[in-house]
Amino acid sequence: MTYKVDYDGGTAAHYTHDKKEAYEVFEKYKTGYGDHIRLYEAPLPKNDDDEIEWETIEYFDKDDETDEIQWKCTDPDTKQYGRRISTYKYEFKEEGKEQTIIDLEDYTWKEICDNCEGYYPNMDELFGIYGTESTWIIAECIYEVTIN
Repeated sequence: MTYKVDYDGGTAAHYTHDKKEAYEVFEKYKTGYGDHIRLYEAPLPKNDDDEIEWETIEYFDKDDETDEIQWKCTDPDTKQYGRRISTYKYEFKEEGKEQTIIDLEDYTWKEICDNCEGYYPNMDELFGIYGTESTWIIAECIYEVTIN
């Protein structure tokens, strides 16, 4: 595997093949830059010409630090919990149901709209209500539709 650490506004990313080093740099960036720090991993490409497909494995936002780490109760009646893993990836669990990761980048816009239509009349209303939290709500809608 190969690893990359970067942050919003940064001009250079740190690259390494050592996971421990990547996490150490991630922690240093959190202290030094403190906002929107990302740690990515990817399989080593087989050829030098192959494109590396990075996947975010850690994300830090000082204004929203606990969202990535802590589970939030999203429905006390069903004991449903969710947490943000990265910008477009969320994890949900519910008593008696399989724990599931929802990666919004795996869905087309039509699939997103179809999964949300049972909860909101249109996407403009969803975005109007939730603003910056809309991606969480979209992922939660997809989770609820797919587990039922």
